[in-house]
Amino acid sequence: MRITIVAVGQRQPAWAQAAVDDYLARFPADFKVELKEVKAEPRSGKGNDPTPRLMAAEAARIRAAVPADGRIVALDERGTD
Repeated sequence: MRITIVAVGQRQPAWAQAAVDDYLARFPADFKVELKEVKAEPRSGKGNDPTPRLMAAEAARIRAAVPADGRIVALDERGTD
């Protein structure tokens, strides 16, 4: 099985990268797991960025990173089954 995990953001701190490495190592050996990180849309820091514009730009980057034959499964900490 081939799994591509696409995440927004780059240059994680060492502790976060260690956690990712540990998580990816838990997959069965016959799974090919690839992590693709896409660039986050720049925030102005002024609190007035139009969130829909930021999310749309990041969503476009995520879709571009998904393999053509891939299935998208979105995970959200506020989501339900």
